[in-house]
Amino acid sequence: MRIFTVAAIALLTVMGCAAQQKPPVAQSSVSSRSAGAPAVSESHGVVALSIASDPEPVSSLLFGEQKQRSRYSTTLIVENIETRARFEFSQDYNLTRALTFGLVDGDDFKGGRVYAHRLPVGSYHITDFEVLWATGSQFGTISRTWTSAVPLSIPFDVAPQSVSYLGEWRCLPQGSEGFLGTTEAVGCLFAISDRFDRDAPLLNARFTNIDWSGLMNSTMRSGEAPPGLITFR
Repeated sequence: MRIFTVAAIALLTVMGCAAQQKPPVAQSSVSSRSAGAPAVSESHGVVALSIASDPEPVSSLLFGEQKQRSRYSTTLIVENIETRARFEFSQDYNLTRALTFGLVDGDDFKGGRVYAHRLPVGSYHITDFEVLWATGSQFGTISRTWTSAVPLSIPFDVAPQSVSYLGEWRCLPQGSEGFLGTTEAVGCLFAISDRFDRDAPLLNARFTNIDWSGLMNSTMRSGEAPPGLITFR
């Protein structure tokens, strides 16, 4: 799905080429197919979600038969409300393979994959996102990065020994008409939806060191965000 809107620009901040200072992010992700300390305990729980983006069409370049692809990658910033400790759910993939060949390593379904974090017990909220857009071919790539221009607070809780599913965060690409009728990327809006039936078996297959039998469907249903930037489905 492609949505064309200019209003989205007001809700997104474009990050420049210069590196920006990021706050420290704790390492809390659960490694897939790895052994180690129990994932849940009286002091920790596990939260899981999926991140996806609607695919962009493959377009031919003006000259020749080379193909040009686009790809979006989303990072969600999570903060513990009491301690202010910060964590990330972050998509990562081989950019060259994705843009040149359309191959994305590690996707669990078309356009996305599942993630899990082991977090201390407490109250949390998603406070920001970072969206990387890249387009190109073997001739080269260009990229842009957006964050939210307004504060967000999409809350969830981590209970002792809990294993919770928070839903799917799907990036809906936004574009405006550019030079010579081309589409210029201006960022993403997000849809949060319940994809529990699809994602539960994918989590079980990817993170085999976690007991998913008690997985609770805690899909996010509300939060503080500008209308239109995030839609709860």
